[in-house]
Amino acid sequence: MRLWRMIAAVGVAAFSFVTAPLPAVVTETQCSTTIVDGANLFKGDIAGIEAAAQQLRTLVPNTVIIVRTYPMIKNTLRDTLQSSLSDCSQWRDSAGRQVANSMFFMISLNSQTTGKRDLAIYVGDTFGPGLVGSGSDTRIRENIMAPRFRQGQFTLGVAEAMRESFRVLSPVTSPTATRSEPTPEIEIPVYPPITITPDPPREPYDWSWLGTVGKWLLIILVAVIVIVAISIFAPMIWGGITDWLAANKRERALLDNANKLVVNIERLLPRAEHLQSSEHPGAAGWTNRLQVVQAELQVAGVEVTKLSAKMDTWMAETAEIAQELDGFDAKVQQVNQMVTTTRGRFSVAATLLQNMITSGWMPNDLSDQLDTIQERLAAVNSNHEAGRNIEAVILLEQADVKISELLPALEALKLRLDTANSKLEDLTKLGTRALADITAATETITRLSKTYAPASWEKLKGNGAKATALHEDALLQIKTARECLGQRHDLDAAEAAIAQSDKQLREVISQMRSVKTLATSLDDVAMSLPGMVQAALATWQKAVDGELTWDKDVDDSFKSALPEIRKSLQQAEEVCQISPLNPIAARDAILAAERLADEAYKDIKGEFDAAEHERRRAQDEAKAAEAEVADAREYLQDHASHVTSDDQSELNAAHKAIKELRQMASNGASPADIIAAAQHVQSIAQRAYSPVRAKVLRIQREREEREAAERQRREREAELERQRIAALQAAAQAEADRQEAERRRTEQARRDREERERQQSYSTPSYPNVSIPGNGDGTWGGASTWTGNGDGTNGSSSTW
Repeated sequence: MRLWRMIAAVGVAAFSFVTAPLPAVVTETQCSTTIVDGANLFKGDIAGIEAAAQQLRTLVPNTVIIVRTYPMIKNTLRDTLQSSLSDCSQWRDSAGRQVANSMFFMISLNSQTTGKRDLAIYVGDTFGPGLVGSGSDTRIRENIMAPRFRQGQFTLGVAEAMRESFRVLSPVTSPTATRSEPTPEIEIPVYPPITITPDPPREPYDWSWLGTVGKWLLIILVAVIVIVAISIFAPMIWGGITDWLAANKRERALLDNANKLVVNIERLLPRAEHLQSSEHPGAAGWTNRLQVVQAELQVAGVEVTKLSAKMDTWMAETAEIAQELDGFDAKVQQVNQMVTTTRGRFSVAATLLQNMITSGWMPNDLSDQLDTIQERLAAVNSNHEAGRNIEAVILLEQADVKISELLPALEALKLRLDTANSKLEDLTKLGTRALADITAATETITRLSKTYAPASWEKLKGNGAKATALHEDALLQIKTARECLGQRHDLDAAEAAIAQSDKQLREVISQMRSVKTLATSLDDVAMSLPGMVQAALATWQKAVDGELTWDKDVDDSFKSALPEIRKSLQQAEEVCQISPLNPIAARDAILAAERLADEAYKDIKGEFDAAEHERRRAQDEAKAAEAEVADAREYLQDHASHVTSDDQSELNAAHKAIKELRQMASNGASPADIIAAAQHVQSIAQRAYSPVRAKVLRIQREREEREAAERQRREREAELERQRIAALQAAAQAEADRQEAERRRTEQARRDREERERQQSYSTPSYPNVSIPGNGDGTWGGASTWTGNGDGTNGSSSTW
């Protein structure tokens, strides 16, 4: 199939080549220029676009310019151009080409096909060679329009694209005008003129072979069309025949299935009706479904459409019912095994129920269900012994359904009873543990009352009383749960009482654990009080030692604050001596006094660190001042030719100031005074060498500018020399090309002359020294016509 399609494509291409019409004459019609801002990119500012368009309209009369924007296009811009051309039907000629004097700028904000902005420039015949042929349209799009669009300057991008198009195309004076590139002004060497010998007149070329080629192309085209038609219609005809045969086969199969289905239904209906008369619970439904299918088959008859629409459903329904009936027949054959299995399951349920009754539980509703099942099993035995196995199987199925409902209920009830009894045993142990915890907590509270102040343990009394009440209520809930299980047979109430008792006992244990935790905490705090006092005294002593060590840098206010802190420490020690002891209050007093001592030490240390920082800063400033003076002296010595008397005076003043700075440091002046004096020295040193440095920098800058100017001059001269050499090389290459073209033309003329002489030698008799006059255009006189089917002078039946 692919081969035939390829042959058809080649035939169509050949036909288009042979029958291609000549270019039609373009008829230009004046149409108004349009600027349509569909995507609202120009914001109403189209004055710049109109000004640039006016320049383009001056190139050629009746120039048409279109600027259109689109929010989103579904196809390519070239396809979208077709809808734009419908605004003015005269913009295309009879051959469907664009008119010559046309230019289209098309921009899309987003494209559904590419997912990004598209822009394009389409031009007619007049502007095509200048823009599209030279590649300028791509350069304008990528280098001018795209950068402006990315900056959001859509109006400016379109206007600059138009102006650049005007610059590329200008000047154009008519639709047939061509662009002329400016010739660079270079020196071209002058060569002596060359005399060119005119070519001898050429004979007209014979175009008669075109008719033969066209005839054979037409024959080939017709053959290809016939082959393509056969390749297209033959598969269609064969496919139609194949489909008809397949449909006929499907119809026969459908009628066969319908006949088989009717026979199958007639076989199954008596079996279902027999089971229905024996009171099988599903037999009535089976009979109704079979009768419905039988009625629908009778209505459908032999109509293929109705049969094919519901045949699958009918066959599935019938197969399902047949499977149910076959399964029941298998059960009838295995009735002995089913009786044994059902009795075993019944024994399991009876055993479960008997165990619960033995343990004191009386599930009367479940007992009634078990009695009903037992009655049905007795009926099963009677029917089976009498040979009525169908009735026996039906009763067995009903008994199995009841047992399947009873067994899970019995098992779930037994599980709940076992869980409740197990939980009661665990709660009994948990109650004993809670009672032991209450006793231990009571002893702990008694010990704390004899050792510590009431404020630290008084709240524990309430915990003990609440725990005792909860424990008593939990014991009552356990008693209630036992009564519900043993006498009232109320499992739900028993489970609720068990859950409540469990919650209360666990809360009792948690509260007694908190009593133990608080007692342990009080003991630990009481044991740590002496160590905490020693740590607080050590912190206070560190603050005292710091105040004495850094006395000259620390404010005198700390001398009065430190005794107050010592007094608070003494008060904390007195709290530790009160009996009965309150460990929490003593701990808080000690920590408060220690915090005051630590804050005092940090403040003292901070003032010392600040003073030390100022001293180091004064030293650094003094060193910087000496370095500044040394640098100034060295700089003035290196550039002595630019130093004035004022500069030298400033340097001497800097030396004098540095001596005074050293004297202040040795006399123990304050850091602030030393810093101020050092900064003053630095300012004097800067005044000493700043003028000299400015002069030196100016001289260096002037020298660098002169060097840069000289370097640029040399570069310009080198560039001019490169241009001159390139011009000479271009001129030499042009002359070489001209000479090569002349040589080729002369060689071609020589080959043409030899060809004519050879043809004359083949077509004329050899008569030496014979001159034949004539006035025609050929070698012989008169109007000459050559006809024949030979290959030269030896052609058979050739006439002159």
